[in-house]
Amino acid sequence: MNNPHYDVEIFKKQIENIETADQLRVLLASYNDPAGQVAQTIEKARQFSQKMSIFILGFVVFVFVVFFILIATKP
Repeated sequence: MNNPHYDVEIFKKQIENIETADQLRVLLASYNDPAGQVAQTIEKARQFSQKMSIFILGFVVFVFVVFFILIATKP
């Protein structure tokens, strides 16, 4: 079961299926962190980043709307 050559072959097959840098990070983290803490942290960070992007976009739209309303109602 602990055949190093077998482990290398499995790793090669896993590497061949990787398409993004995040997938590579998760794969490498799984070898150092079998419990998957790093993978969970990466996923949480990605979700937080998406939420912040939406919030910032919404805030920018809100500022533009307020700005144009102030210009439109200016005497």
